[in-house]
Amino acid sequence: WSAARGGGFAQPYVRMVDLTKTSIAGLLTAWSSGNEHQIWNSKYAFQHPYMTTNSNGEVGISLAFGGTNNEATPLYGFVGDNTLYFGNQSTMSINRWGDYSAIRKHPNNPALFSVSDYYLIAPNDANPNGSVWHQYVMFGRTVDVGGTF
Repeated sequence: WSAARGGGFAQPYVRMVDLTKTSIAGLLTAWSSGNEHQIWNSKYAFQHPYMTTNSNGEVGISLAFGGTNNEATPLYGFVGDNTLYFGNQSTMSINRWGDYSAIRKHPNNPALFSVSDYYLIAPNDANPNGSVWHQYVMFGRTVDVGGTF
């Protein structure tokens, strides 16, 4: 979930907790919490996480970051890999973010992830009002890409 700055975090961050679902005698369901993780950096804010699992049980994440000289920009990657990627970087920000962002298992290869999000381009000579650009990204492990296309 999105968490505000404070409690030792200089910038807003994403907080995660591992949950385990256990069936008891096929009648009851119990949930237990495990390790807690954060996506954070002292100079950048991270917010609006969306997560899902692929057919390998891995967790993919789509979220936004911004701060210092970086405008609000979408990121994606695998939870736990310590590396997040971006397709395009925003050159402006607005007072809201996160609408129209999503991550799902890819329909043709459920080991891969499909991300739908957007980035913003500041006004310029060619486009005096600025623009919103939708992007679609598909990603996964190298071993899982074969035969998708």
